[in-house]
Amino acid sequence: MERGVTFPGIDVIILGADDAVFSQAALIQIAGRCGRSSSRPFGNVTAFVQEKTQTLLAARSEINYLYEELSQLPLLKVYKPSVNYILLNIHKLGMDSARFYQIMLEKGIIVRDCANYPGLSGDFVRIAVKRREENDKLLDAVE
Repeated sequence: MERGVTFPGIDVIILGADDAVFSQAALIQIAGRCGRSSSRPFGNVTAFVQEKTQTLLAARSEINYLYEELSQLPLLKVYKPSVNYILLNIHKLGMDSARFYQIMLEKGIIVRDCANYPGLSGDFVRIAVKRREENDKLLDAVE
């Protein structure tokens, strides 16, 4: 799945999430369709399966991995994700979200500047959970 549609404030149900048609990246991307509104930025993802496949477990594991690794960085406040992106408060880094965005872009990483999100400020950015090698690149860049 390269692109999905976004309907603000929704939850997502994945029927047959254990089918081989769903890659780890696709499952993570589908999870990112949840919430997506200022009044309800997070949502619930429910995967209906006959059995928990390695792909399904790997998708969940990658989201947890990135959250745990980011949470160990003392200058970041990391909000627990329920979908495929993670909200970060970068205030303690001593820069605003626009500057952080530029620095990450120079390193080949795109983050979402959340300064224009209602209720947030220039202290917040959002990152998307990707594949392990991309997530590790992000971690190296943030450290």
